[in-house]
Amino acid sequence: SSTLSTASYGMATMSNHGVAGYYCGGIGGTRVSTVVDKITYSNDTIALSTSLLYGNYYIASFSNNKVAGYVTNVSSSFINKNNFTADTMSAIALSNTIQQYYPACFANSGVAGYQLGGGSTPVAAIVKWSFTADTGYVISSSLTTARSYACGVSHNQVAGYVGGGQNSTPAYISSIEKISFNSDTVSSISATLSSAKYQMSGLSNGGIA
Repeated sequence: SSTLSTASYGMATMSNHGVAGYYCGGIGGTRVSTVVDKITYSNDTIALSTSLLYGNYYIASFSNNKVAGYVTNVSSSFINKNNFTADTMSAIALSNTIQQYYPACFANSGVAGYQLGGGSTPVAAIVKWSFTADTGYVISSSLTTARSYACGVSHNQVAGYVGGGQNSTPAYISSIEKISFNSDTVSSISATLSSAKYQMSGLSNGGIA
């Protein structure tokens, strides 16, 4: 099959570079879903994979390439971890007070995943998830503009970028912020989106764009 098993929205995604991508959870029909659909890159086919232990929607997700993918869960104090080798899901304890709906997210593969902003009332906090220790914590740096519904992309080993979103006014945002991975410092860049917008999708071509 080349379609999702269930028509859904508000899903999380993760990717195992060169192997497969995963569409996780969201809302399918009238209920929160735990379904995980796996798309195999070599033949563009989709099949049911493992299931989330804790379903949710509009949440953060990030991947440690060739190792595991992670999907947060605001309604409990656990994060879902999918082992890419076996496609098995496990639950790791994480304070649900630092998990947010509607965040931006990206990963510095091999090092850490990041959840940025989010919340029904937008926050500026940045949560960093260490892949080696499987622990998450709020870092001292924060976004210069509190925002929800923003979009994150990353240049692996260099920096991540958060663009757009909605502030607490509420108003849509066109600004872009950069998080340097070597220092976890945040700066605003001069480039902006072509228009203020929110609820975008993003993708990265490693090291290029």
